[in-house]
Amino acid sequence: MSPMTFKPLEIADVLKLIGALIVFVISLYQYVRSQKWKRREFIAQQIKEFEADPEIRMMMKIFDWTDRTFFFPSDSGGPPVKVRVNDDLLCSALLPHEHAGRYDLYEVLLRDRIDRFLDMLVRLDNFVEAHLISVDELKPYVSYWIELISGNKKDWHTAQVWVLLLNYIKEYDFPGAANLIKGFGFSSEPDPGLLQEAIARTCRIHENHHVPRQC
Repeated sequence: MSPMTFKPLEIADVLKLIGALIVFVISLYQYVRSQKWKRREFIAQQIKEFEADPEIRMMMKIFDWTDRTFFFPSDSGGPPVKVRVNDDLLCSALLPHEHAGRYDLYEVLLRDRIDRFLDMLVRLDNFVEAHLISVDELKPYVSYWIELISGNKKDWHTAQVWVLLLNYIKEYDFPGAANLIKGFGFSSEPDPGLLQEAIARTCRIHENHHVPRQC
């Protein structure tokens, strides 16, 4: 049997094929790099917009501090409303309607900003669900906040604050926020025993201050 030989034309065709494959691989690599860069730019822009929102920025500070005075803009255009925000007020604002009955001005101001903060998480989860970004790509930007609000950072607010917040997410229909928390590897479900304890404790505090609650 004679050894296999290649004609010059066949060798040229093979070389062309190899060259085309190399060009394709390089183009694919450049495309993937470009897409990753665009995704990073997109995420950075979204986070920049969120952090520029005064209500979200204030809520971040509230979550990050355990006892601090804030000045809330007045809806009527009057002077800012001075509010000392601590764990007791946060728990009170996070009470479900069936236990709160009604909310005072300070609690309403807080609830509006909590909603705004959670809307941010829902929007980010929408981007993840649409495969525009991934959870891993989000981690450098929001992992601190997800770990914090899921109650997995110690020595911040009391456990009652976080369990009431998780219940708030569940009760007031922020499934995207819950999905994002789970995507980061944390539970979005409020512990039933701790939740009842938090509600009862908050109601007792109100009773001591002669503010009726439907607990």
